[in-house]
Amino acid sequence: MTELDLPSLKTFLLVFELRSIAAAARRERLSSNAVSQRIARLEAQLEVQLFVRTTRVVRATPVAEQVANHARTLLAQCDELRIVASGERAERAEVVRVGLAPDLVRVFDWERLRALLSQRTGLRLELLSRAREADIVAAGLDLAVWVGPLPPRELVVRRIAVIEWHLAAAPSYLAARGTPREPSQLAQHEALLAIGPRRETTWPLVDYEGHEQVVPVSGRFESDSGEVLVGALYGGMGIGIRPADEVARASREGTLVRVLPGWRLRPMPVALLAPAARLRSPAVRLVADFLRDTIGQKRNGPRASAVKNKPRAK
Repeated sequence: MTELDLPSLKTFLLVFELRSIAAAARRERLSSNAVSQRIARLEAQLEVQLFVRTTRVVRATPVAEQVANHARTLLAQCDELRIVASGERAERAEVVRVGLAPDLVRVFDWERLRALLSQRTGLRLELLSRAREADIVAAGLDLAVWVGPLPPRELVVRRIAVIEWHLAAAPSYLAARGTPREPSQLAQHEALLAIGPRRETTWPLVDYEGHEQVVPVSGRFESDSGEVLVGALYGGMGIGIRPADEVARASREGTLVRVLPGWRLRPMPVALLAPAARLRSPAVRLVADFLRDTIGQKRNGPRASAVKNKPRAK
């Protein structure tokens, strides 16, 4: 057997954990073809087939599990050897890719994040704002902060908080159009609507006794971007939906006014999602704990231990 190619071994382990050549290519900043060539090179060196590959699916063969276990050990020993040889005691540099729901960008604790990166000089963080459901594995993400119903994926889930949502509008909009006093009056106003898989035509409102009223809404401005809708809201283009603590803060600052204060939308859970294999990485676990502590504390929501998210029945 020829000498093992360590870059190919590392790429194999990444494909094995992500179950995706495209995701591994994004992580390695290589083309999918280059990743496939590395896998083929390693298969030729080991004289075994590691993956069954089709245009849409990458499935590991039984021997790939054994190779992966040995590869983790070998690559960790190589890292230790480099540290010993160089005399460095710093942690190994590692990139952690995080998808963050756009609605949480404005309440993210940037000061604590700066402190974390100052303390962990070997850590590099890539933060991607995700407006829609994305396949976390195919996108090459290590973690995602998810708002709303959990997606039907085989992922590890840590529930970290709950968000309460309020209606709000800019003072300039209310001065021009008046303030609704009853939910039914929303039909006479410009609603800032999110473009999604289904057109938004109603808002389900709940009073503080738990009574729900589904209210028809319409508007002449829609977007698939949360940040665009935020800009339109603060710019006085209509009535929109924002997290309760943001509305409270903006009300104190005079930039927003809460609309229908006796009503709210149903709270939504906030969760950390991760492919199980990526949580073996100390750097990923470190960032996961940081996000749990900062966002969970910021949102004043309940915390829970990790659970497995089972696929929904079809």
